[in-house]
Amino acid sequence: MIRGYALAKLFSGKLPPTSPALGTIMNIRRVPAWNQSDNSILPPPLRETNEEWRPSGYDPRVAIIKDTPGPLAGC
Repeated sequence: MIRGYALAKLFSGKLPPTSPALGTIMNIRRVPAWNQSDNSILPPPLRETNEEWRPSGYDPRVAIIKDTPGPLAGC
């Protein structure tokens, strides 16, 4: 199971017949719970980092997708 979270840009443009549905994930950036040097058998360490991600577009709609239960700071 992949743990951590993902930052996703959602589609929010005009709706011609060939466009994707509103809210379709268009771009994604994954932030893992462990770094390469961490022991993945142990729980993920708490970190104090800033993750920057700038989606492109005029009206960016974004979502934070978390695939494990618990607080965001604990992943």
